[in-house]
Amino acid sequence: MFKRLICCFAVCLLCLLLPLSGCDRGGDVIHPSQIPSDTISPSQSPSLDLDPYLDYPNILPVMIMVEDTIYQQGCGVLDPSIRIDDSQILGRISEVIGNERPSHNGEANFLYVGTRYARCPLEEYSDCIVVFYAQQWHIFHPVDS
Repeated sequence: MFKRLICCFAVCLLCLLLPLSGCDRGGDVIHPSQIPSDTISPSQSPSLDLDPYLDYPNILPVMIMVEDTIYQQGCGVLDPSIRIDDSQILGRISEVIGNERPSHNGEANFLYVGTRYARCPLEEYSDCIVVFYAQQWHIFHPVDS
């Protein structure tokens, strides 16, 4: 009876602590007024070369193919005051391919069919796109082939 009680206590403790072990992978909010004028382009930034998935070699980073270019998440999110209207939308994700590198326009290895994407409105990130999910526009930078 005592062993059963200890086992039940351990399971309850595990169930309480498990949700606390999650990690926050949210990026920094980028607002145009916070970007220094001497900022280098995102494709040249050494910090963008860091791959958060290096510890997991079988899991690809979040990617989408738009206009024959593959983009990868990693630059943060747009400030909520920056609006993207319908005229700026380039398209919507047409196919989700799982843990593979996208090979056709509109393909992504994450999220859902129908997720919107647009050209990034920030001048400093003009070669990037933004993808709307989790109620935010996430910035994606182009990946070298």
